[in-house]
Amino acid sequence: MVDILIWTAFVILGFAILHEPIIAWVEDKLNGDDGHTRMVTAFHDDRRARGLRYQQRCDELRVREALAKTRRIASDRVGTNVPGWFDNIQLTKEEVISDLASDRPDLAEVLRSTLRDLSYGDILYPREAQAVDRLCLQSAKRVAPTDDQIAALRIVRPG
Repeated sequence: MVDILIWTAFVILGFAILHEPIIAWVEDKLNGDDGHTRMVTAFHDDRRARGLRYQQRCDELRVREALAKTRRIASDRVGTNVPGWFDNIQLTKEEVISDLASDRPDLAEVLRSTLRDLSYGDILYPREAQAVDRLCLQSAKRVAPTDDQIAALRIVRPG
């Protein structure tokens, strides 16, 4: 009798844990959705809970799409020409910013400032970033740091 109760509790707990993903999967299949609509809805719900207005949510999503486009195109270019990685990333940044500026100049400036703060490791897919790392390590000469470089790491801000 105790075994049946334990198994029943286990089945109910398992169903409770898997309930949402199972229902989401069935709804996606019935509606012919690949899950993207559900993800967009979750994105909007999360941002609404944080207090963003509809237009702010749409703007954030648009900038994120531009960042994803930048990553995809820059990684493709760097993957075919690792030695020209810097120029490829810069060219991609300017193209994507230009595309966005054609209909949303205000968002293009947001994208420009966001991209300015990102390193190649943040922009590229990991495999392409590792290829750039290897290239930079091969070409880096080992030189002793200057006194100013050493002191810069020792500076402690007062207060």
